[in-house]
Amino acid sequence: MGAATAAVSSAPNLGSHTPAADQGPTLAAGSIAQACLEVWDKVLGMLANQREGKLVVALTACRLGNNPEGGLNIEVPDLTDCECLFENTVQHEQMLGDLLAALVGQAVAVQIRGAPGSSSRGRYRKAENDPLVQQIRATFEAEILAFEPMSEAEWDKHLERLQDE
Repeated sequence: MGAATAAVSSAPNLGSHTPAADQGPTLAAGSIAQACLEVWDKVLGMLANQREGKLVVALTACRLGNNPEGGLNIEVPDLTDCECLFENTVQHEQMLGDLLAALVGQAVAVQIRGAPGSSSRGRYRKAENDPLVQQIRATFEAEILAFEPMSEAEWDKHLERLQDE
């Protein structure tokens, strides 16, 4: 009991986290997103017990929203503390989906994305400062035009379009 108690007591005050207060648009009653909101503090507590304090801090700053496919959108503000959510997005979405599914009793598709109106630059600051990226930009006098990662299929289509031009 001592180790679990220490992990919870060192975490932020999870009982006072109420993302609904700053949600903006109301979550649809009876939606999966609404069910997730109701157990969100439990999710944060479980992550704190797993020593995922960095994720707890980042997720506390996020807004929860309805996903058009019936899942949960986690809208991430452009804050340095939140950049960790974009380091292993797929793994974080899966982990959160699994935790939420266990608590709400049904599968939950989680999508982590930048909050509307954010510049998206914060999450790519580390990549932009990478010496190799800086060298490529200088060598080719290039600008970074897009900040969203591409799948391999999207990249192949992009290269085909460039070859056709």
